[in-house]
Amino acid sequence: MDWYLYGVVFLVAATVTFVLTPYAIKAAKHYGIVDLPGENRVNTKPVPRFGGTSLFLGVMFSLATLVVIFTAMPQALSNLKVMPNINYVGIFFAISLV
Repeated sequence: MDWYLYGVVFLVAATVTFVLTPYAIKAAKHYGIVDLPGENRVNTKPVPRFGGTSLFLGVMFSLATLVVIFTAMPQALSNLKVMPNINYVGIFFAISLV
């Protein structure tokens, strides 16, 4: 796979995560999914606890981008040196389960 395809996959993951993080913060505050300050806590104000969803969706979109790249450009698979037979559906489910 050419180096620019790695860049595309990285940019998709970074962009999706960067764009969705403010929405995850708003949703966490709206639904009360926050870590409240207390005697055993360092934070002095409520901290949103919903940021993992942004990272999860960033990874999912990057994997979907890989599937699209390999579907649209089958020759990219021939240049892949490690694990050419990847079960992407299995990866989706495993990451979702975790």
